[in-house]
Amino acid sequence: MDFFKGFFEESKNRRNETEYLKMLDEARPSFDSWIRACESGLPVYDMSISENAPASFFSGDPEYVARVGAVSFRIVPMSKCMRGFSVRTYLEDIIVFCNGELTETALSMLAEFFNTHPKCRIAYGDEDISIREQSDAEYAGPHYGTRSDPYFKPDWSPAEFVSHFYFCNIVAVRRSFVRELEWTGDGSGALFIYHNLSKVIFSGEYFALNCVGHVEGVLIHAADYNNNLITDPFVRESAERLRKEWEPEDKISIVIYTDNSVPRLEKALDSVLSAAEASRITPDLIVIDNASPESSRRRTVDLQLKYGFKYEYLTNRLSLYEMFAKGIELAEQKTVLFMSDRITFPEATALREMYDTACLKFSGIVGIKQLLAGSDRILHAGVFGTALGLMYKLKGFSDANDYAVGFNRFTRNVLAVSFECVMLKRDLFGEIGGFDSSPSSSYAGADLCIRLFEAGYFNAVCNGCFVEYEAYDGEIPRTGGALLCQDASALEKLKFYGRHPVVKARDPFYNRYLLRDNSDPRILPACEYSFELSAETAEKVSVADFSFVKRGEGPDITIEYAGRLGDYLHNETSDDYYIQGYMVMRDINNAGYLKYILLRADKIEYYIPVKGCYRSDVTMNCPGAENTEFSGFAVVINKSLLPADTYQIGAMMHRKHFREKAVNYTDVYLVVNK
Repeated sequence: MDFFKGFFEESKNRRNETEYLKMLDEARPSFDSWIRACESGLPVYDMSISENAPASFFSGDPEYVARVGAVSFRIVPMSKCMRGFSVRTYLEDIIVFCNGELTETALSMLAEFFNTHPKCRIAYGDEDISIREQSDAEYAGPHYGTRSDPYFKPDWSPAEFVSHFYFCNIVAVRRSFVRELEWTGDGSGALFIYHNLSKVIFSGEYFALNCVGHVEGVLIHAADYNNNLITDPFVRESAERLRKEWEPEDKISIVIYTDNSVPRLEKALDSVLSAAEASRITPDLIVIDNASPESSRRRTVDLQLKYGFKYEYLTNRLSLYEMFAKGIELAEQKTVLFMSDRITFPEATALREMYDTACLKFSGIVGIKQLLAGSDRILHAGVFGTALGLMYKLKGFSDANDYAVGFNRFTRNVLAVSFECVMLKRDLFGEIGGFDSSPSSSYAGADLCIRLFEAGYFNAVCNGCFVEYEAYDGEIPRTGGALLCQDASALEKLKFYGRHPVVKARDPFYNRYLLRDNSDPRILPACEYSFELSAETAEKVSVADFSFVKRGEGPDITIEYAGRLGDYLHNETSDDYYIQGYMVMRDINNAGYLKYILLRADKIEYYIPVKGCYRSDVTMNCPGAENTEFSGFAVVINKSLLPADTYQIGAMMHRKHFREKAVNYTDVYLVVNK
């Protein structure tokens, strides 16, 4: 009997696995098909030889002209740009410098962009790589080939432009803007263009803030992204010439906040002083002691004699942002570094990189990439807006790898930064009016960053260098997207995101074609997961009776969102409800499980069957479980299906072809109003 029981059970398992793998294969995203679907409604311009390209196209790098409506274009390969280059003989409206093959939608998108953005003189766009099969016609047009490895760029990011040539393989310029430009420099190709465009972009503050725009869409099929690695010290010199009212003096006030750890404070002091000496920066040291015990205070006074810092002892504990405000008040230099005593500077150049970036005319608050002390694990590489709120992308990932075409290798402009280590021009804090909300609020730092952005300043994170952060005892950050202020109250979250809708609606420094609709920490194309691809509508909501199921042994459940669909989509017309997350049976094979969302009120319990959706990130968070890629759920619930009430959210997983059912509940609630 046991033999036959084991045989049939194994047969059922194989059947479940086969069905699961088939479903998974159908659900796996393809960037090629996804991006073509995204572009399906865009107007195309036939780039094939027979229609628009001259005979010179066949010989080496082509240079040719085209027209879309009233806008004329001159397409110039970057390889033709070198000493002696000039545009004075060109007659076309827009000059497109490119290194690769323009997409069939590129010129139409550029024409529309320049027509609708008259202030913009320069535009760049996104890129991908297209691999053609041998059977494709040699000059059959850019729609042939399999597309992959996209480079989705942020909106205009001046600090990143100073850091490297992130325009990469495509940039379009109004001829009138560069007609009188003397093209100089010893380089060629993209380096030559980078060098010379910096002269006009940073020729005045207005141009630096308003003349460059981003066309959000793939404009070119590139062979590689090597141009993204180009740097040029001249570009920083051009940007630095914008400063008029003050010149940096290579002096900074360094404010270190400490809390009952004299050895850690001494380590931080030694580290930052070494970095200052290597960077040829004169430090003015200030230590803020957050109400340490008397024994620690006396030892810190002894350190004061050794290092000569100004010592501010707080008798009452303050929040991080209250100490930041106190540090700005105490600082005497024009530039202020505010840091935790858990921060050290292993790289001698890191302080100089932060200082040079903070001193740029357009810079707001400047942060820096943070790694977990003694490892290469990323803790902070910038804070970005997603559909779920502000998030630390790449948290927990190894910095030994490159992500998203150098995302963690160069300075980037961002909406917000982590305040464990930040630098800014001291007067900015007063100019913006300090903390508008209470400095004890969890969102006070993010609020300050976004208000600076709204005032025209560009916050930045220096990802080309790093500092190390010594974690608290037991604080081992796992790989996973960490939402900023996860422990903030519901009221705080409501106020902050209501005040700054840009965070969830569209972060200008995080491309809309990138993954942003869930808590996945990776920086990937949105074909990996999006609401449009993943959401399903609940067909029915049924009354449940799971009294026979043993509770507490059910699946692990993560709820990422539970609330009004309109709030999630920033669409006030939708009054339906939406629940998103994933459920996993740990340490076992998850293939062949039916999934249900449970909603429990005081006197009634409902269940909703769900098909599930593709979530490859769950494997990182649940390493002991097998076949978890289809463990997600994204369910829209019509408002008419549920009575008004407050429902505790749970999940049930039922193993197909078996009687096993597992139920568990979270501490997350769905509030349904009528």
